[in-house]
Amino acid sequence: MRKILFIWLITSIFPLILQSGCSKEISSYDGIERAGEIESVARENYADFFKAVKLMGTPDENTQATSPDSSLLLKASRLTEKLNEDISEFPSTVQSRIALDALSYGAGDLAQSPNFTMPEVTEFWMNTLIKELISIGQDFMKSDNINESAHFQLLKAVHRSISKNATEEILLEIIPVIGAVPSEKILKFCDSDTLFLKKIHDLIIYSRSLQKVDPPSWMLSGAWFLVIEFEGWPNIFIVLKPLIIDDVPYLTFKDFNLGDVYAAVYDDPVPVDNTKWDAWLTRGNTIMSSLVFDDSFAARIRNCGLSTYDTHNFYHDYLLHTDIDTTKKVFNISFSRKKIQQNSFEFTGMDSIAVIFNSSQFNKLESDFITLSTTRTTGASMIGGKFYPSRTLYRKSYLMPFGIHDD
Repeated sequence: MRKILFIWLITSIFPLILQSGCSKEISSYDGIERAGEIESVARENYADFFKAVKLMGTPDENTQATSPDSSLLLKASRLTEKLNEDISEFPSTVQSRIALDALSYGAGDLAQSPNFTMPEVTEFWMNTLIKELISIGQDFMKSDNINESAHFQLLKAVHRSISKNATEEILLEIIPVIGAVPSEKILKFCDSDTLFLKKIHDLIIYSRSLQKVDPPSWMLSGAWFLVIEFEGWPNIFIVLKPLIIDDVPYLTFKDFNLGDVYAAVYDDPVPVDNTKWDAWLTRGNTIMSSLVFDDSFAARIRNCGLSTYDTHNFYHDYLLHTDIDTTKKVFNISFSRKKIQQNSFEFTGMDSIAVIFNSSQFNKLESDFITLSTTRTTGASMIGGKFYPSRTLYRKSYLMPFGIHDD
């Protein structure tokens, strides 16, 4: 009896051992990629999602419907939500990385489908698939330690999802996903593209060339918060963040609106309950309209927690320049935007804001709170049928340490 039981156990377990040893269980994303099986695994694991996407993108020969059935849209949305749940741990698990690729292959399929021109299909592609993918990429870039393999995967996923359908809005949202200092591998991949990634590659290289002079050495210790004020204009809040690229120092920047600064600096985030928004706006306007820029404000700014992961040489149509005037012995950091021509009768003139350091301010840090001269030149504009002449304004700006600095 014991002998029979032993033989039964061996014959039952042995096939399981063989099956386990030969299975396609994914233990390494890079290994599956090298084997060329990423797409097949993604499509197999998320077959229902791909089926729903295919049905959405395929014309129904039995009806004259000009849009996909609402139940199909609902099903596809629910399957995408399930996919996003699996992606939530990206890139820490193999499943999350496979799920990300599945999302991108599905978006790519839909973008090439016969029904893509239908408004409902285009909106689903943009709002449910592409924006989610870009959001995942932006969240990934907030990490202090960027994994090159995962970063490269993200860029390939973005590329296959969007291809020739990139808009200016999408382009701007992808710039921080690439980052100001992409690795050589990422940069080469962008350069090899013939579409939107190539544009971003060229912009990164060009924007670096605009910084003709290294920033003051004392600015390399950490990030800086810059407040620019001009009479009749809202205050401008900018974070300047230094980066070293191939042993050369550069500055990157990001601007913040009034609400972002108030919420972070005064620890009063936007209420979840929209019935409390008016009271929040009133509090914010009262404080921000009477700000005094001094050491007390600088102390609040230093550790306020505003996010700087997406600083860049390019931000919201503005490019960062650095230059030096040897005659006047001054160093300039400027933020410039070209003229925007909507049509023959509607245009917004160029805009250039220059923050000026004198020779002593450039050579040494005089204090933790620096007052700088600032000029703003705006070109002639035609807005809403009204002409606005060009003008130059003169005012001050204030520079103060932001976050942790390395002495």
